[in-house]
Amino acid sequence: MKQQMLKPVPSVMFLLWVLGALNGCMHKTGGTRPGPPETPPVYVIVHGPWVLVVKEHRVIALVPRDPGHEIVSPYPERHEAKLMPADCKTTTEFELQGVDSADTTTIDPAFRPVTFNIPDWEQKKDEDLFVKMKLPIPTRIDGLSPLQPVEFEGNPGKTEYVPLSEILEFRTRDISKVRLVRTEVSTCKTEKSSYPVKPLSCDEMKQRYDGYWKDPDNPRQKLSPQRPFLTDIFRRCPNGSRFLFVGVGLHPNAFQQFPEEERLGHFAQSGLDFFNNKLLPLVFGGKAKVPRENRLSAIKADPYETGYSWRLPKLLPAVYKAPVAKPVSVMYPYASTENCKSLSVIITTRH
Repeated sequence: MKQQMLKPVPSVMFLLWVLGALNGCMHKTGGTRPGPPETPPVYVIVHGPWVLVVKEHRVIALVPRDPGHEIVSPYPERHEAKLMPADCKTTTEFELQGVDSADTTTIDPAFRPVTFNIPDWEQKKDEDLFVKMKLPIPTRIDGLSPLQPVEFEGNPGKTEYVPLSEILEFRTRDISKVRLVRTEVSTCKTEKSSYPVKPLSCDEMKQRYDGYWKDPDNPRQKLSPQRPFLTDIFRRCPNGSRFLFVGVGLHPNAFQQFPEEERLGHFAQSGLDFFNNKLLPLVFGGKAKVPRENRLSAIKADPYETGYSWRLPKLLPAVYKAPVAKPVSVMYPYASTENCKSLSVIITTRH
């Protein structure tokens, strides 16, 4: 299986992105033309440790199974941890319906360190998956700021900055027909359970986030690094736009057996282990085939401590100057709805 890193985006493309036209590598696909420019966009916030495979006519998003992971959709909400019986495996399948498949898609260049072109990539039939999502080709795959500082084994001492969440933009000719269909397939049940979900308006999604953040019983009540950026997105989002959310990761109350000041380290280590031992083997066809240089060696200090200038998706200004906060001892959530510490991987399959 051959793989190669994507080449850096030409400077002229980057300039166009700054002007608001493009912000990533363009990939020719075999989709249908998107709807007219005036149709409202549909945004799918994909959070957590995913493998996004951009094929000719579709995108599939996969998450390998992990006993500690959970799914939160179609919006963040307060919830109790749900543990499945050890002898019962459930795979959750999502399918986005009612949106157009684009002829081309652009990938945010911030994903460059975790984007690989593997023309002959195919999913193994016996792959043990926790989540599988089928999507048409989006017009854009953007990163949600802030960027997470990490280090790879191939470049010791060099810090890369990678988004922890993706925002996929779609166009639709009829917003009333857009649905995210969720299906549960369980080894301990003979019947599948399936139901469709409508996307939320910008104001509705903002209200869901606000309610989640302000809940007095929510252990993540304190400000986390992603929240200022999400707040700005919902404040500036285009009129008529719609949002869906699919998050995967640990429950926010994980590692409660450890002192608060130690929990962040356990979240970070869990994210590093999942990326190296679950995601990369799924990408390269097995643990033995993973190139050492692509393995994570460190998930570093949080972005709010670095003073880094972060970019935001297309619907915001090209560069956002975030205030530099002094390091403080605060419990930030790194879980299924915000700041999951495991990076995603993007596979392109162009020849």
